[in-house]
Amino acid sequence: MSTENLRVERPSTSVEDANTWATYKVPLNEGGVGISTFTGSVSGATLTVTAVLTNATVGVDAGGFVTGPGVAAGTFITAYAQHASVGTFTIDGAGISASTSVASETMTFQRTSLYKFGIQPNDGDPAPTLYFNNFGFTRN
Repeated sequence: MSTENLRVERPSTSVEDANTWATYKVPLNEGGVGISTFTGSVSGATLTVTAVLTNATVGVDAGGFVTGPGVAAGTFITAYAQHASVGTFTIDGAGISASTSVASETMTFQRTSLYKFGIQPNDGDPAPTLYFNNFGFTRN
């Protein structure tokens, strides 16, 4: 992770600012958060994913961009047919048409945001620390 591209805004430590919210901005690509590689193929507007190769915690999901040899720039996933990373997805973008065809190859998925994650505790702890890609989140 390059430190020159990483920016974290820190809250003031003054007494007047106690119990206030702060904004922390960390680019997803700098920490490898939201990026995974997978094996997939494209036929028309359908992406078929057969295996997730790296960063399975991110996987493949609607709302992210797909890149790889033969994949048109700006291709993104708009919908999925299952609740798993392996399966079929609907894709769109300027280079996608009924005649689009990409043989099975290694591709990359880049999530565009973190707000789409449904992270919730399963153990009943009223204030658990939840971890996502080595980032800990604690509910107050």
